Amino acid sequence: MGAGAGFEGAGVPAVWAVAVLGVVAGVGVALAAYGRGRLAVAATLAWGLAWIAVARGTGDPASAPTALAAGVAAALVLAAAAVARLRRPARA
Repeated sequence: MGAGAGFEGAGVPAVWAVAVLGVVAGVGVALAAYGRGRLAVAATLAWGLAWIAVARGTGDPASAPTALAAGVAAALVLAAAAVARLRRPARA
């Protein structure tokens, strides 16, 4: 066993990681929609997800599926915030 927290994930820890990152992306999209595209919230979440992608893409334990899922999740959160921001009504 390599470096890590010791969680074996029933033999498929990458599946667990991708599932959790999917939930995080869903929460981020919901926050973007509910918060009307607040950039600070989206940027903070995307920053964390991007560093997960970097860590799993270059570090140990390396996991390409986790790195890809974290990168996609970060992009989705930022895109949802941008769309929500563009759709909100203009201030009078």
